[in-house]
Amino acid sequence: MRASTAAASPSPPSPSCRRCACRRLFAASLLLAPAALPCSAAQLTVGPAKPENAGTSQFTFTLANSAPADEIPKRDSKTVVSVETPRYLLLIDLNDVEAVEESGYFRYKFYVRDLQPGSRNNSTYFLMNGRPVGNFPDQRMEVPFSVGGEEGKISLPIFSVNNSFLVGPTWTDPERVGLASTNRIDIHLTNQSNLSVSATFRKPALDEDYWQDKRLLIDDSDKIQTVQIPPGKSPQNTIVLELTPKPAKAFFSSIFSFAGRSIDDCNPAPGNPGAAVRPAAEGTRRWIDDCVKVNLEYHAKGGASQNLSLAIPLRFKPWPPLLLVAVILGCLPGLLIHALVNQKRFLVVLRQDLLLVASIAVVMELLSMFLVSFKSNFRIFGLDLDPFQLLPAALIGALIGLIGFDGSKRLAASLSGLVKPAGKVDP
Repeated sequence: MRASTAAASPSPPSPSCRRCACRRLFAASLLLAPAALPCSAAQLTVGPAKPENAGTSQFTFTLANSAPADEIPKRDSKTVVSVETPRYLLLIDLNDVEAVEESGYFRYKFYVRDLQPGSRNNSTYFLMNGRPVGNFPDQRMEVPFSVGGEEGKISLPIFSVNNSFLVGPTWTDPERVGLASTNRIDIHLTNQSNLSVSATFRKPALDEDYWQDKRLLIDDSDKIQTVQIPPGKSPQNTIVLELTPKPAKAFFSSIFSFAGRSIDDCNPAPGNPGAAVRPAAEGTRRWIDDCVKVNLEYHAKGGASQNLSLAIPLRFKPWPPLLLVAVILGCLPGLLIHALVNQKRFLVVLRQDLLLVASIAVVMELLSMFLVSFKSNFRIFGLDLDPFQLLPAALIGALIGLIGFDGSKRLAASLSGLVKPAGKVDP
């Protein structure tokens, strides 16, 4: 009898097995396939942006993520920038641009909408990281882009990390402040970029021994500490540093500069250009009593925060009549020495010479104050002195007193010869 064998036909897979296989295939596709854009979206590339007059510096964009977008920014918003190509609409809300300072890049959120009929206006969201290469001022410029093979340009802000574009004033001479009054110092800033800048001030830093009150006023208020600066301009607000010294401390300091500091010592923190004190000319020393630091933090919208330090040199200025009193009092020891040297009675010399000597000394003080105000130097025995201080003013009176009546007459004749009208002939 022939034995017959029949091949066993495989039984159909159960529904549960089919579901397991689908899950494995789906998981494998996620691991092996690269992240893809939605099937209806075109690829977007932006940049690089190349700032003018910045050499090889540029600002590059790299894609970080993309996904379908249910909503896009409204085109009529003031902060939204939009560009159309024949098929696509590209948008960005500038309020969404933000700095990732710890990583040194900036985050941009772009939206692309397909305008082709029948596309159901499919929209895609693109997250891009912008990174500066080299240094350039923060600015807004036309940046090239390509979407679905169609090219164009869109106006975007681009940023650097270490480039300062907000500058303050430069002081070649100290600000002179009164001994007992409240003094106001205007602070002017200039935004050198074509972006709007927000600047926030911190509390002024100075020597507490000299001052009983200090306030930074914006539009005469110390409540507001932030100003908005338009592109390429100065703030519309008035920014004033208000200082009130301690009268006794300021008076003793105005006698002579005990601090021993010059204007060259008053400089902002390292790495903060734009507000530096300009060095004095070679061979001169502009003495100061204190140096106040006004620090502020600023940034363009979406850009990295930067710091600016304004260093303001200060010099106490006595009340002018007080200087003239110091000159006249300084004449007394000078006349006393003159009387002793010439073996004359001091009271006789005082009665005969004081009026002329004091008058010449006052004229010399006023002349030295005038010359120093116009950047000249006042030197006695090779020392740079400040006629706006009490001790140098008294020294002028003492020197004139030493030469006495006859010397004062000769000095007065010399001064009158300097101002004699041209063409006049002596008889």
